[in-house]
Amino acid sequence: MAKEVTNEDLAVMIKNRFDAAAGDLSDLKDELKTDISRIEAKVDKALHVEYVSLEVRVKRLEQKVGLKPLNNPA
Repeated sequence: MAKEVTNEDLAVMIKNRFDAAAGDLSDLKDELKTDISRIEAKVDKALHVEYVSLEVRVKRLEQKVGLKPLNNPA
């Protein structure tokens, strides 16, 4: 014999599914925040490496051309 499902039973099942979905979304949000932080750290590191490299190249060019660097006026 099949059990009859009442409107209240359906409401509880729907609420439970929505609660589970909300939990899943919360977990996904936390994972995305972690991923974004990790990506930002990698980009910051790459930009710093590029900046240092360009700084060295500019200093070398200034020395070859005989310019005094703007940040060290003498």
